[in-house]
Amino acid sequence: MTADWCDLCELPLSQCPHGAPPPPPRPAVKATPVRTRTAKPATTRAAGTRRTPGEAAPRPPAQPRTPPGRTPQTEFRKHLLAVLATYPVAAERDVVLDEMGERMTLTTQDRGITADGQVRWRRAAMKERAAMAEEGLVASEGHALWVLTPVGRSLAAEQAEPEPESESESESESDEPTD
Repeated sequence: MTADWCDLCELPLSQCPHGAPPPPPRPAVKATPVRTRTAKPATTRAAGTRRTPGEAAPRPPAQPRTPPGRTPQTEFRKHLLAVLATYPVAAERDVVLDEMGERMTLTTQDRGITADGQVRWRRAAMKERAAMAEEGLVASEGHALWVLTPVGRSLAAEQAEPEPESESESESESDEPTD
């Protein structure tokens, strides 16, 4: 009768962890193979030939699509360059954006609010500034400080249109009687 009970835990041997035989090994689960995509070699087709069923249709080059009623993001570039060119060193982001808002003609959709609570045109202007930074036209000097690089300054100078004085204004100023 003592053989039916464990001396260490006083449980029946059928329930005792000390004297019970090890559990049988689990059956091996066969892993399913992972399917990976392999790149197909690029082949050129002759004009007028059809695609094979697995071949993807050629895509046109990606161009940013602007919904109707909104100012395209690229339109902000010339205004960013013009405003930043007026500052000799760095300018605060909010000051630059405020000046841009005064210079630009914005639509009601541009003045709308995005899902994350930002004004739509300000977000587009910041995205364009990021694109300009990738091109080396604008740099960031600390938190929310924007500065034109030398390349950006030269581009801003090229885009700046000098305002010619009208002859009637210059003549009227010289014709004024002096007392």
